[in-house]
Order: sequence, then structure tokens, then C-alpha cells
Amino acid sequence: MLCNVEVIATGVAYSDSKGRIHEAFIKDEGEVILSTGAIGSPQLLLFSGVGPVAHLSSHTIPIVSQNLDVGNYMSDNPCNNINIIVPFALEPSALQVVGITNDFNYIEALSYDISFTFPQPFSFYPNGIALLELSVATIVEKFSGPLSSGSLRLVSLNDVKVSPTVRFNYFEDPKDLARCIKGMRKVGDMLKTDSMARLKFEDLEGAEGFKFLGPALPSNQSDDASMEVFCRSTVTTI
Repeated sequence: MLCNVEVIATGVAYSDSKGRIHEAFIKDEGEVILSTGAIGSPQLLLFSGVGPVAHLSSHTIPIVSQNLDVGNYMSDNPCNNINIIVPFALEPSALQVVGITNDFNYIEALSYDISFTFPQPFSFYPNGIALLELSVATIVEKFSGPLSSGSLRLVSLNDVKVSPTVRFNYFEDPKDLARCIKGMRKVGDMLKTDSMARLKFEDLEGAEGFKFLGPALPSNQSDDASMEVFCRSTVTTI
């Protein structure tokens, strides 16, 4: 039988990088703030016996306080991106916001160089080595405040260093999936602009087109089904 009890923290016990145990207690009118991030905080609460009864009982963790919210309603901002191989060297850049759509989808970009050598057995340089410098331009689409959510569950009963299982259930809510489709269509519109034309390769017949590292946007971006598959198969987090 569960009883409603008031949980009061008077201090913390922790271990340092060398495994030594320390204790720290609060002074009069002080407080303990548990803040170990979006993943660590619910993990520690569950370890401490604060959370859903069914999950705690399955791990034989003594129940200190029943709370159905701990470990639930886990959400993460979904990100989708394309990686364009650029036929010349770009100045490397960190990820930065380059635009915000009317639907408050964030468009971000970053770039980095890639270079490799290959043999060039031409008549002038039969043993020569050529250096090919390329770049990768990454365009990211993401949005904050997704409606989809998942859960966090413990894997280990007694080792806090073992990461819990986290499921964000990306695009479980159809409205989130619709936002991704609209955002990636905006990225598709960007690829059609004159400013992006210089990033294209030209084939032997003179036709120009983008070269992608990884999945490319569907050729028919007006097709909802194809865009849904792209969003689901390429979703990630930053």
C-alpha cells in the first residue's frame, strides 16, 4: 500500500572522478537543486524511488514517492538535413541559423572541407599524385516544441553510469510530420535558387546537378508520401 509522504532532501552524496565518495549537507534555509539535464534528472529521480510505480516495481526499487510524470513526456526537437558535396573548397563554418520560415521552422547550415589524393598516371606525370579538394555543405531543418513525446526507462538497477533507454517517438503526432514536410519543401525551394547553382557538378554531357552525401530530397517534393518517408528515415537530433 502506498502512502503519500513528503520527501525532503538534506544533502547529497556523490563520487568524484577517482571514485571517492563525498557528502555535502545544506545549511539552515538552504535547498538542494537536482539538475543533471533532461536525461540525467529523471534517471536519478527514478533511481531514488520517485516515479511511476509500475516501472519502479519492475526494477524492485523501493518507492519513495509515486509520480507518473517522471520519465514520461520526453520530447526532442526533430532535425532533418541534406549534405551537398561542393566541387570546390568552402570556408569551414559552425552550425548557424540562416533563416526562419513563416511556420517557425529553423533553417541552419554548416560546411566543412574534405580532401583526398588519387593517382594521376598521365604522360607528363606517370607517378604523380593529385590532390582533390571538395567541401560538404549541410542544410538542416528543425523546429522546436514538438507535440510528439516518449519516455525514459532505466536499464540498470544499480549503476547510474549505464544510460537509460529513451524514446522520443518522433513524428508520432501528424502535425509534427506535416511541419517537417513543409520545412524540407522550403529547403527544396532553396536548392532551386540561383545562389545555389554554383554548388552543382557538371557531368560529361554538360548537365548540372547536385551530388549528395547520403539521402537526397525526393525528386517529386509535392508527393506527401515520399516526403513523409524522407522525414521519418532521416530524422536526427543535434
